[in-house]
Amino acid sequence: MNVIKIGNKERPFKFGFNAMDIFCKEYGIGLNAFSETFAKIATGEAAPGIIRDIIYSGLLAGTLSCNQTPDYNKYTIGDWLDELGNEELTKVMKLVTESLNPGAGKHGDKKKAK
Repeated sequence: MNVIKIGNKERPFKFGFNAMDIFCKEYGIGLNAFSETFAKIATGEAAPGIIRDIIYSGLLAGTLSCNQTPDYNKYTIGDWLDELGNEELTKVMKLVTESLNPGAGKHGDKKKAK
């Protein structure tokens, strides 16, 4: 489980099967389309809302995995991202990428962005 500081507090962030399921259900897509969507993020072709929804999915999955009640929605996340800044957003997206490519990061480490 990762932790990111967003919305003026540290929040659990977990981008795995649950987060992918949340995102795919929101968009009505399967894993192939998810992979294509994620590739568009990497190349800068994705709409800002998709990046927001990826981060929302990871935050919601982390929150629910910790048996917590979310105190946000995807639009709240968008507002928080406005305040976050590009450097911190890059760190959060790196956590997502490392979660999708486990060999890209250290296994078993608890990562913290910001």
